[in-house]
Amino acid sequence: KASTRVNTRGRNKETQRRPRMLTFTAALRHVPVLDQPTAEPWRRLSLHLHSQRRPCGLVLISKSPSYPEVDLGEWKVDEYRQRTDEPSEMRQMIDAIRTALASLGDDETSMSVSAYDTALVALVKNLDGGDGPQFPSCIDWIVQNQLPDGSWGDPAFFMVQDRMISTLACVVAVKSWNIDSDNLCDRGVLFIKENMSRLVEEEQDWMPCGFEINFPALLEKAKDLDLDIPYDDPVLEEIYAKRNLKLSKIPLDVLHAIPTTLLFSVEGMVDLPLDWETLLRLRCPDGSFHSSPAATAAALSHTGDKECHAFLDRLIQKFEGGGN
Repeated sequence: KASTRVNTRGRNKETQRRPRMLTFTAALRHVPVLDQPTAEPWRRLSLHLHSQRRPCGLVLISKSPSYPEVDLGEWKVDEYRQRTDEPSEMRQMIDAIRTALASLGDDETSMSVSAYDTALVALVKNLDGGDGPQFPSCIDWIVQNQLPDGSWGDPAFFMVQDRMISTLACVVAVKSWNIDSDNLCDRGVLFIKENMSRLVEEEQDWMPCGFEINFPALLEKAKDLDLDIPYDDPVLEEIYAKRNLKLSKIPLDVLHAIPTTLLFSVEGMVDLPLDWETLLRLRCPDGSFHSSPAATAAALSHTGDKECHAFLDRLIQKFEGGGN
């Protein structure tokens, strides 16, 4: 097994690469380095594209905040405890870098679990006309990975917009397939209600790419499923207004003509007159839409395209289907 050593406070630590479950693209697409580690790295949420071999992949820019220099040895938590561990922010950064380095080196683009993308892939219906999902292992992953607070996402790194869109996507997937063991939907909806007001509190720099387009699209799916969400909440009205403004500025001729980053969030453009057969010509060589499983899943649902299916199936098979 490959390993990576990182020197932290003069001590070498070794992190073994562990097998991961279903790997998908980043919900935290603005934070390519600060991928927060957990004791179970296969459950990490953010999906970062490190490979430079993919010609039409995204170029991600870190907008992570800079931290002042600190004396790690003298960091104090309270008056009773002196010389405690380094500040949590610095430790998280060190662990995040170690985890990111450990993920490098694969022939494929390095990815980690994204609850949002897993849920969007889970929504793909059986391509042969059956009543079930095309990728049932994605449903298995969702059922097994709800967090204690009712949400889905990275258990070690809470960003409300990312956690909300991931939770909404998973609730929609579970409800769509009538799989509600352990009250998954009720707990997820309760989390969404309790955190609705926080959606506008988080800094824009931490907003997942395409959030203002994809979140309203999921809300429409939730409404069709009669999920008990306050759709008239002023916070959602503000997000809808931003979404309508962005959609009005999308040049459809350009969208269908050349591969742009707009394709990365194409799953949320449900109100636009998209020609999916034309869009298929803009796939990456690996069959994906900008390496986004969610966008690729949307294309697969509309077209049944074999290359889109092969891309998703390859990811699922490579990481043991996401259910083991």
